[in-house]
Amino acid sequence: MTFEIYPNFDYDRHKDELLLRSNYDFPDCGIYGLDVDCPVAKLYPSGRLTVKAGFIWDAGTGAIDTIAMVVASLLHDALCRMVNREFLEAKHRKNADKTFRKTLNYWCQSHPVEREWRWARWHAVKLITSFKRWFK
Repeated sequence: MTFEIYPNFDYDRHKDELLLRSNYDFPDCGIYGLDVDCPVAKLYPSGRLTVKAGFIWDAGTGAIDTIAMVVASLLHDALCRMVNREFLEAKHRKNADKTFRKTLNYWCQSHPVEREWRWARWHAVKLITSFKRWFK
């Protein structure tokens, strides 16, 4: 897994959201054999995912927004939104979680400062997501 560039995004501090300013490619999202084009992203049979410009996401829910978290959460949120809007089957949700960890691990290994925070971020996101579901 390699990434050429950082995503081009704007941060809205009032809404705590990120807005993707240009398309961003993930060479391998872990879902193969599907050709899906939706408003959120384009998934190619090879597993490549292009998240489309204009996509809005919240980065890591409750986590420190480092570049590793921004990139990993962009991929995860795009895949989850495709599942939630039924462009992908529900079974791909677990794959989104697995790919999030894989992407986060890649960025943390590539950027040594972030390596120490990797597991803390992962557990913080899972904990906050669980609380949100419980209080709904």
